[in-house]
Amino acid sequence: MSTTPAPARRSRDLRMSAEHSLLVLVDFQERLMPAIHDGEAVLASAGFLAAVADELGLPTIGTAQNPGRLGPNLPPVAEHLDVVLDKMAFGACEGGLPDAVNTVWKDTIAQTCVVHLMRNSVTYSARQDWDAISRGLKPVSQAATVAEAEERFGEFAEAGGTKYPAII
Repeated sequence: MSTTPAPARRSRDLRMSAEHSLLVLVDFQERLMPAIHDGEAVLASAGFLAAVADELGLPTIGTAQNPGRLGPNLPPVAEHLDVVLDKMAFGACEGGLPDAVNTVWKDTIAQTCVVHLMRNSVTYSARQDWDAISRGLKPVSQAATVAEAEERFGEFAEAGGTKYPAII
């Protein structure tokens, strides 16, 4: 018979609740949906989620990637969006998502995906330099600590920062 004590219960309830939630629907646009596998079913599922969020009174935020070229969000998603953020960058954070979330939930901290930031950085350079930039940024993403990442980024900046200052 084991004498190991039962694991302690968490003191905070971590279950989802409507009063502490919102729904973010990303880029359900007319020119993007045909490129998505089973796009009609994906759109229908997203529309269902949006309708449920509406019934629960959840704020619903949508994003639209380059809407001038890719079109607006489609029904049944579009009709349930409280806010639509038009964006030109691949990542939603660059399009203002953290600010929109902060209007609903004050003091929200958005953690931007470092991989997306690094991946997007090559768009500020010539295509022939993308591989070299990716190789130069790899040690930054593999750093074990913030201090090490900052040091690796400093090395990257010294090596190539004058050619593409927008990346730095």
